[in-house]
Amino acid sequence: MIYGYRAGQGQAFLHAIFNCRNKIDQAKWEIEIRPRAPESLIREFSAGPDDIVGHYDKNPVSILVRATKEAVRSCDISEVQCLLHLNDTQEAQAADSFRRDWNGFLRAMNVLQFLPKACFFTESGLEDNAYDDLELETMDDRTDWLNAQEMVDSEGRELLNRIAGPNMPVPEVGFELVNDSNIVVAQAEIAWPENRLALFASHDNEPQNRKEFDSAGWTVHLLHEATASDLIQTLNAANA
Repeated sequence: MIYGYRAGQGQAFLHAIFNCRNKIDQAKWEIEIRPRAPESLIREFSAGPDDIVGHYDKNPVSILVRATKEAVRSCDISEVQCLLHLNDTQEAQAADSFRRDWNGFLRAMNVLQFLPKACFFTESGLEDNAYDDLELETMDDRTDWLNAQEMVDSEGRELLNRIAGPNMPVPEVGFELVNDSNIVVAQAEIAWPENRLALFASHDNEPQNRKEFDSAGWTVHLLHEATASDLIQTLNAANA
C-alpha cells in the first residue's frame, strides 16, 4: 500500500500545532530562533503580531513552530513554519541519553518533513556553516515534488525524495514519448523531458521502452539500479 503524502501532511500539521501549545511571546521567539538557524535564514522565521508561536525544548532537541491563526483554523499547512534543531556538540553527545534523543530527532524529522516550511538543523552543521548556501523552497516547488512522489510506487518515491530540492527540476510521471507523426511509441515511469533523462520500472514492456528512448538520444536508467547521486549529476550537467 502506497503511503499517501496528504496523510503525511496531516500528521505533520497536527504534530506542529501540538507544539504550539507551549506558547511564547515574539520577543522570546526571536531569542530562541537566532542560535538555532543560519544567519542567512533568520529573516525567513520572523513572526507577525498575530502569529501563534510555540516552543518545545528538551535538550538536545528543540522544536519551534510559527503559524498564522487562520492557518490553524483552516488546517493550512502552507502557513505553518517549523524548525527542528539538534544540539549534537561533543558535550551533548557525552550524555547517556543522547542516542535515544538522536533517534527521537530522526523520528520527528520523518514526521515534520511533510510540512512545506519545515527546516532541520544540527548544532555541528551551524558551527561548520554547512547551511550558508541553503535556499528555502517555495510552496509551489514543494507541492510539485509531493505530487510527483505521490504518483509513483515506494521505490520511485524514495529515489525522488533523495533528489528533491529547490534547484532541481520536477519530473513528469508516466511520460509518453512520441515520434515525428505524434504517435506514442514508448512510456517512462519518470522522466525529465528537458534534460532527456528517463527512468523505467522492470516489466514486460521495459526493454522496448528503453530502446525507443535510447534511440531518441535520452539517458535511461532502471529504477532499481539508479542512484540519487547519478541522477543529480546528470540533471546538473544538463542544466549547466
